[in-house]
Amino acid sequence: MTLLGNVTVRVVAVSVDNAAMNRKFYVDYLCGGTLKTHVVNIVTGQPLFLLFDPVHNLKNIYNNFQARKSFESPPLSNSLPDGCTATFSDIVQLYELESTMPLKKAHALTLSALHPKSVEKTSVKLPVSVFSESTRDAMHFYCSKEGKTSWKGTADFITLITKLWNVLNVKTRTKGKHKRAYTMDPVLSSFDWKLQFLHEFADFLQRWEDSKKSGLSRETFLAVRHSCLTISECASYLLDKLCFSYVLLGHLQSDPIESRFGWYRQLSGAIYFISYHC
Repeated sequence: MTLLGNVTVRVVAVSVDNAAMNRKFYVDYLCGGTLKTHVVNIVTGQPLFLLFDPVHNLKNIYNNFQARKSFESPPLSNSLPDGCTATFSDIVQLYELESTMPLKKAHALTLSALHPKSVEKTSVKLPVSVFSESTRDAMHFYCSKEGKTSWKGTADFITLITKLWNVLNVKTRTKGKHKRAYTMDPVLSSFDWKLQFLHEFADFLQRWEDSKKSGLSRETFLAVRHSCLTISECASYLLDKLCFSYVLLGHLQSDPIESRFGWYRQLSGAIYFISYHC
């Protein structure tokens, strides 16, 4: 922190994945035993926000869904008013239904996304293909037009996670206009509906975990809930205290680090599992 301060870099957040060692580092070393959304930067005296990487959280939601096969979630205000029961087998059936069609509505779905190998579960392409607009729209179409009413719960769950990812993955000011999706607009104020949605989603996860219904693992519940609250607080701090005119939540993630890893892999002969010594 001292070195970064000397080169005029202001650090406002730290992002790690949801490994047990990283959680222990946050809780025991930085937070004094109780996980907090931010701590005080001892160099600058300013808040230092503690994030679990949103990309890693999305992969964990997908891996939990693929492994546990069925989720039963409580309601969430306007996004999921009646709650839902989502099953991964519905997505498999959707893929099989369209497998012989020349034109597919759920064109993003792949066989790897439905039956991933262990090494493939670290790829963000798999959850993005499941929690995508095309998969969501295809399931809603077959629910309403083809009598697949049993798919409604799964379609609603995909809609919710897609909305969350769209809010968290904005990296340019004009993405919402290009995609014609208001969920992809930048955050313009601390009263923005997207920050309120993150708070509501965190509360939704807490109620879901407390209900003991089929859902995410305890570690994933914690990481996603904590990240939603932290990102919302961090965006408000940037807007209100540092006078940012807008905040792009997609930059509060580890994509640049993953890009560097990819570069190292190519330098090492495209080996997936690499080390510093490759």
